Amino acid sequence: MNKQTSKTHIYMALYIFGAFLGLLLIFLSTWADLESSFYGFDRTGGSPFTTLRCPVIMTPTETSSFSVRVTNTADRRIAPSLIADISTPLVMNASTENLTLEPGESRRVSWAVGPENIDLKRFIFARAWLHAAYPLPDRESTCGIYILFLPGKGIYYTWGAVLLSIFGMGYGLYMMRREENPEKDNDVISRLTLLAAIVLIGFVFVYTGFWLGGILILVLAFLLVVISIGYSFKQ
Repeated sequence: MNKQTSKTHIYMALYIFGAFLGLLLIFLSTWADLESSFYGFDRTGGSPFTTLRCPVIMTPTETSSFSVRVTNTADRRIAPSLIADISTPLVMNASTENLTLEPGESRRVSWAVGPENIDLKRFIFARAWLHAAYPLPDRESTCGIYILFLPGKGIYYTWGAVLLSIFGMGYGLYMMRREENPEKDNDVISRLTLLAAIVLIGFVFVYTGFWLGGILILVLAFLLVVISIGYSFKQ
């Protein structure tokens, strides 16, 4: 093995580490949000709450919070009720916030979650429901938080995974492009670049809690990896 080949393998290993870490984060986020959609929450059939924000990962001893922003788009004062349901191992907790919003006013409401809300051994589930206050319609959304059994805070693991994934894929690709053999490696670099783009899009779905998008990202990444492996065996 010559020196250039050895360097290429190191850069490829760095890229694979970054891609794996990114896809693992997408998988855990998607899994938790998917589980939340089938949890025992009541359903009102309201429009989705696009402003619901939940931690992606928490550790079993920490306390964090989830939140939702409500905006009054009417030209008069409204007084909607905002209801939050939170998982527990026994009976879920319910909390009601009675809001008063002036025209154009926006308010973010948050609720604490912690070890007492862990259910199914590895998740915390939450649901936010805005009771209709004309002209605002019913709105509801759920989210799931994955419990990582490690010390510290989940936000550090979440952002650590994102940053290490971006660095691993970005630096690995950059260095492989510099070492690239145009006659042999151009197709490989193109597929790796496409996979990196898929992972980055997946991070957007992680942030927004769009689990259907997360599933699509995981399927696309799996198909691309399978196709790449099959192509390599044909060489």
